[in-house]
Amino acid sequence: MANLEFLQYVYFGNTLQQYCIALAVALGAAIIGKILSWFVKGYLKRIALKTKTMLDDILINSIDGPLVFFSFVWGVYAGIKYLVLPVNVEGTFIIIVKILFTIAIARFLISFIDQLILYYIIPMTKKTKSDLDDHLVPFIRKFAKVFIIIIIAIMIISQLGYNITSLITGLGIGGLAIALAAQSMLGNIFGGISIIWDKPFKIGDRIRVDKYDGEVREIGMRSTRIQTLDGTIVSIPNLIISSTSLENFNAIKATDENQMKDVKVNTSAAKSSASKSSEKKGGKKGDNKVQEDTETNLPQDKIPRRIVSTIGVTYDTTVKKMREAQEIIKKAVKNTKGTDGESRVSFTTFADSSLTIQIIWWVQDIDNYFDVVNDVNLGIKEGLEKAKVEMAFPTRTVYNKK
Repeated sequence: MANLEFLQYVYFGNTLQQYCIALAVALGAAIIGKILSWFVKGYLKRIALKTKTMLDDILINSIDGPLVFFSFVWGVYAGIKYLVLPVNVEGTFIIIVKILFTIAIARFLISFIDQLILYYIIPMTKKTKSDLDDHLVPFIRKFAKVFIIIIIAIMIISQLGYNITSLITGLGIGGLAIALAAQSMLGNIFGGISIIWDKPFKIGDRIRVDKYDGEVREIGMRSTRIQTLDGTIVSIPNLIISSTSLENFNAIKATDENQMKDVKVNTSAAKSSASKSSEKKGGKKGDNKVQEDTETNLPQDKIPRRIVSTIGVTYDTTVKKMREAQEIIKKAVKNTKGTDGESRVSFTTFADSSLTIQIIWWVQDIDNYFDVVNDVNLGIKEGLEKAKVEMAFPTRTVYNKK
């Protein structure tokens, strides 16, 4: 027993034995938590797998993560009771333990709600025909997490001894500055809600907005992510998308000119509602001819990409040569592998230095997009050179009057 006398040495008002007991209680609680975690994983999960409901599986999965942490925090709280501490120090330890308890509860709630959405709500949305709920689910998941974090933050502030009511009142003056700073963020959130509600596109659609062209990967609370043709991921703020014009290549309209390969969609609220109203009536007010629009959703790899370009030829090009140039362009598009063979070639403008020919055609092989564009352009260039059709460049003729 003489060898254990060192345990009676006093440090900061407590014997070494008391410190060891407190530490043993904390570690013992953590070990118990680990044993319970193994029990949950090895036994309760097997029982839960045999039941028809997913609720018990979700509950067990949610408990499993925070269980060891929760047990350790409880052990720290119990261990403190074996120590004689100054009132202020003990109070500080108790506050820290309460905060850790709150964080453990937050981890459980976030995990539980997230898995509840994952295993219950998402399967339900897949059974519905509407895409609206598919877009709302990511919003709900993020909002639920943010809401829990805000509530937990308020609880922690309260545990630290601050008066929440007076704190919120004090923030009234700074609220205006915060509101102004958050104006852009709120605009993006409402823009995202507008996109989900108005549905100008959905996940998987290929769109062109601003200077970016690609497939929609995610519609988030703040931004929409698209994967461009060269493989990069671009995040575009929802406020920009909801207040500008975009092209949706998945919305294909059949008109009296056979097939139009893309439709320009204006996502601003006023223009969108006007467009919907016009489509329901079958055309614009005063139109004598009514066009029937049929929207078709094609697989992503089947959707052609429209290319619009112009070529300027010199003013001394004859009408015969102009027609020959148009045929050369059409032939170059038709004979290039990777296009759909169709093109629209029109003499559109008497420009300052050239006669402008507009070319509209579609790339069918999206995987080899740049190769197809290269081959078409080389084919046009080669054909025009053989026909001796000169391309124009900016020129200026100066007359000297004597």
